Amino acid sequence: GGMGKSSTALEYASRQKKINTTVLWINSDSIAKIDEAYHGICKQLGYKPENITNAAVLVNRAITNSDKKILLIFDNVEKYEDVQPYLDQLPEQARAIVTTRYNLPHLKQIKLKPFSEVEAKEYLEQHLSYIGDKNLNTLIKAIGKMPYNLHQAIGVFEEFPLMKIDEYVKEYPV
Repeated sequence: GGMGKSSTALEYASRQKKINTTVLWINSDSIAKIDEAYHGICKQLGYKPENITNAAVLVNRAITNSDKKILLIFDNVEKYEDVQPYLDQLPEQARAIVTTRYNLPHLKQIKLKPFSEVEAKEYLEQHLSYIGDKNLNTLIKAIGKMPYNLHQAIGVFEEFPLMKIDEYVKEYPV
């Protein structure tokens, strides 16, 4: 974890919403949570599904009848088999993104990698240039180059701009 898969999907979803796309976020780290999410979507649509299979059918029917673009994000998938039935039944106008830390050869993949030293520093400088070059280097050494860790640090320093690097590292160990 920590590569920023969910954050990247969230950013993409945010951009899609701006162009009139309906985004359905589905916590997918277990089949039970996927089923629960589909049930919740049914309730939002005003349906009362009889069972899990019926929930998927009702959601797909609503997608088919919608005049909007639909994006489903299956976040933190553990096994392809958990999402396969849902992906196989998606109506044509729907698109799906699957985030996972595992290799799922059945799906087209975009692999996220840690930032290089230069990329990590540039990313931090965009938000935290006021803390200085030496402190940025110290922070990168302490927390690494994983996008998620850097993003978290930015959030903390934006909220507490007077916090020192060593305080941050002690308070938020990686």
